[in-house]
Amino acid sequence: MKKELLPNYYQKIGLIFGLISILILTTYYFELELIKSSKDIIKSIFENILLASLLLIVFTKEKYETDKINLIRLGTLKRALIFGGLILIFESILKLILNSDFFEIRSGYEIMIMILLFYLIIFKEKVIKIKPGHNNISYEKQ
Repeated sequence: MKKELLPNYYQKIGLIFGLISILILTTYYFELELIKSSKDIIKSIFENILLASLLLIVFTKEKYETDKINLIRLGTLKRALIFGGLILIFESILKLILNSDFFEIRSGYEIMIMILLFYLIIFKEKVIKIKPGHNNISYEKQ
């Protein structure tokens, strides 16, 4: 089955934009005022850039793409979606148990970021374990 993924160099593009947006969002949260009047607009723009950067990184091919990596990708995606669903369920239960004024459910943006970060951490950790030279896997450069 042919997988439609972005070329490998998109990971670098996503990483660069992601780091820039993290730096800007960090300055926002420490309340160093870049532009006083449009602080919320800047926050929103860079949150969206961070989300787009994570999506770019997640949906790019690895430098050496194999069937085993595709299976790892699929399995990790399933786990990440289960992780996101469990977060929603857990937070909904907490909101019911605790006072609704006391506890807020995370936004879709925050849950999406957590799912993508969970996916990236688990996927990259598993891919690192099967580097060329381990397990005698034949690699094809994409």
